[in-house]
Amino acid sequence: MKQGGKCVELTSDEPQASVNEFIERPNPGSAGQDQEGIRVNRAGGATCPEDSNQLMSVTIDVWCNLDITGSPEKMTASDKGPLDDDDTDPCSVYIEMEHSNGCVVFDLHPFLVVLGCFMILFGICLQYMGPEWQQSFMVFIVRLGTFLIVVAFMYEKNYFAFFDPSEPPEKKDPIKAFMGIIFAFVLQWVVGWLFRYSIRIAPTLLGVYVGYYFAIYIVIAVNGVGGAFTTAKTAHDTIDPIMSMVYEAFGAFIGGILGYCYSAAFIACVQTFISAYLIVRGTTLFKNMGWPNEIVLMSSTRTENNNLVKLPPGFYIYSFCILVLWIIFLRSHMRRRD
Repeated sequence: MKQGGKCVELTSDEPQASVNEFIERPNPGSAGQDQEGIRVNRAGGATCPEDSNQLMSVTIDVWCNLDITGSPEKMTASDKGPLDDDDTDPCSVYIEMEHSNGCVVFDLHPFLVVLGCFMILFGICLQYMGPEWQQSFMVFIVRLGTFLIVVAFMYEKNYFAFFDPSEPPEKKDPIKAFMGIIFAFVLQWVVGWLFRYSIRIAPTLLGVYVGYYFAIYIVIAVNGVGGAFTTAKTAHDTIDPIMSMVYEAFGAFIGGILGYCYSAAFIACVQTFISAYLIVRGTTLFKNMGWPNEIVLMSSTRTENNNLVKLPPGFYIYSFCILVLWIIFLRSHMRRRD
């Protein structure tokens, strides 16, 4: 693409960020009604000619129009997006169009509300489980964690493209999807079977999972804070993907050591933290004010996001609420044990 008399690259072959979100605007064709759509943000291109501290990026808005099923219509490009909070940015190209693919196919919100109720209820029940339930809880969490980690890994490797309606037909392989699910089930069963022969295995693995999970959120929080102090829409992350993997490995190692050496105290900390997390996270399924998708966050630490994945203030508010509840629950748990 030519900009300022020079050819610039909007995207590159290097790992780059891609963030999808739902948007809406006043419908230009129907007064008093809103038009929904999908926004795709892409970053990772060449250095911006107008600002060497920024990278080129492209934002594509696909507005819902059920009557357009072939080639997109009403396509425009500019350096200013259609939303009120879109800034004029010479380093970002906004492209908008109308198409049926911009329409929401299936509304999951009612199901998420039900899931949120179960998460809150389970979090409350988990908080009041006595010591006699700790071993069963620990084995359940370790097996569930093993299953979810394997599923997340398979998802990143496109094993579950068969279930994704946005994937092209040539990538939809039911055999790969089936084998991915079977492998996750077998591996979590193996972990549960090994626990019979060593009581240390479960808390050690639990420590590895928790340490890895905490490290991911620390990396994301640091990148989010670092991005808050720059006006550039896309710039290099404060912690790059290589250092992110180092921190995640270190977090998993420290967590494993703590789980192995201090099993009882560590399990109590994990039990109360999960309880606090489930309660707060369950409330976000009713109305989310800023808690991002966990799968997107985990995958974002492995690629250069170029400051595109931004954490809203709501994320830090939710995190503070989890911390406060965790401290309250942990003190209550310790009192019951004394």
